[in-house]
Amino acid sequence: MPSVTEHYANILADHYSWLFGGFGEKAEENRQFFATQGISPHRNGVALDLGCGSGFQSIPLAQLGFRVLALDLSPTLLAELTPHNGSARR
Repeated sequence: MPSVTEHYANILADHYSWLFGGFGEKAEENRQFFATQGISPHRNGVALDLGCGSGFQSIPLAQLGFRVLALDLSPTLLAELTPHNGSARR
């Protein structure tokens, strides 16, 4: 039986965004959630996204003005997040 890390790397990462309905849909869902909850950068303005995956929360947080530190064990998902970085810049 593969370990959790192996399963994530060899199976789940390739289908992660698709399983959740796609990057764009999930990012928009999170943008709306953050807006309705009044989430905005306070104090130091830093958001830490542990297990960020492809960035469903990281990118909307950055668009709100947070400085986001996004961490994940999957190079595949981090590579998927990278092209969206430009949409997070103001």
